[in-house]
Amino acid sequence: MEDVLTRKIYVDSRFKVNSNLGNNADFQINLPEVVNLPEECIGYIDEIILPVQFYNVSKDVNDKLYIGIFHDAVTNYYTITLDEMNYSLVDLAGALLDKLNLLEANITFVGGSDPDTFRMCVQIVDTRSSKPDYSNFNTSDIKPYITKL
Repeated sequence: MEDVLTRKIYVDSRFKVNSNLGNNADFQINLPEVVNLPEECIGYIDEIILPVQFYNVSKDVNDKLYIGIFHDAVTNYYTITLDEMNYSLVDLAGALLDKLNLLEANITFVGGSDPDTFRMCVQIVDTRSSKPDYSNFNTSDIKPYITKL
């Protein structure tokens, strides 16, 4: 039997080219030396180890919420950017409320989450002097979530 030369290259996303770009699922590395295979040799991937999970909020993938607030015939548009991390439903609701409450003075966002149904609810409390008429707004769908604050 012929001797077979085996060479392994270990790649770890922690050592990606530019740690500020991309994420741990989409990255590039630079090998310290060129890998040349002799004629009639093949290269293949022997093993891949994937992490158990990725962040459920990833930078530049699903970390933004776009919101418009309409008042006095003017709509102000905002972009909320969440931090990249794994959020529980309760943590996600809290992080969203924290960011929403930085948008405009005299408007407060309150809400809650229901882990049993995987739903979250946000309500706007408007303390501005001139307010739109919300008298026809039906709050029955959101009251169960508001009481869980």
